[in-house]
Amino acid sequence: MQYILTADEYRELQTTALIAKAKVVGVVQDLCTRVADNEPIILRDADGTIHEQTVGCMLSCEDDEGVCDNCPVQNVCPCDHKTYSK
Repeated sequence: MQYILTADEYRELQTTALIAKAKVVGVVQDLCTRVADNEPIILRDADGTIHEQTVGCMLSCEDDEGVCDNCPVQNVCPCDHKTYSK
């Protein structure tokens, strides 16, 4: 079945889709930030010592020096401005 939409109906559908996408991205970003701030990852020091540490999200860092290198959700995080160490 096909529907013929007016230009106004089509614009309204597009606007509704964009609003829904923005809400979903916002929820996913909030969840990713919470995980990065609270979920510990396992790190190994140069001497072989293993310890757990939370990475913290660069978006919640006050000094803008956070990096995404060891973030447990870096592959699903929707942030467009990820920073990595050099």
